[in-house]
Amino acid sequence: MSWYALFVKTGEEEKVRNWIYTQTIAEQCNCIVPKRKIKERKSGREYEVTRILFPGYVFINIDMDFEHYYKIKSIPKILKILGCGSYFTEIQPNEMTPILRLIKEDGIIDYSNVIIENSIVTVKSGPLKGMEVQIKKIDKRKERAQVLLNFMGVPTLVHLGVKVIMNTQ
Repeated sequence: MSWYALFVKTGEEEKVRNWIYTQTIAEQCNCIVPKRKIKERKSGREYEVTRILFPGYVFINIDMDFEHYYKIKSIPKILKILGCGSYFTEIQPNEMTPILRLIKEDGIIDYSNVIIENSIVTVKSGPLKGMEVQIKKIDKRKERAQVLLNFMGVPTLVHLGVKVIMNTQ
């Protein structure tokens, strides 16, 4: 089975995911909408929120053939199945593996605990452990890390929540 990306109407990702699980293809696939926990500030107060990692996209793991393709295309709110010159193109394993490694069973990326020593970032625990090379920038005030992930052949910067447990600069 391979992973594919469904381009859906933004804000309808969970509805599409639930729709797929209620259809006849449900027993033959796995469907995720990766989310991330981050802190946001509004009116001087700090809130923890859960946001979708790739708004407008749903990932499906299925043995895709034209029968499944047309069943998926018939689902409301799906705009298209991403493809490069063909009807559908699988997401390469080297692109999907880091995303799957980051998320937990519930599809949410939790906070990572990081230490910054002399501008060198070390991840002590959390989903980013072992992915220090992909961290491009840490915003200590917002408690976010910019992480470089490849998505359908395009390098994409995503913001993930971190907790800076020690900072010696």
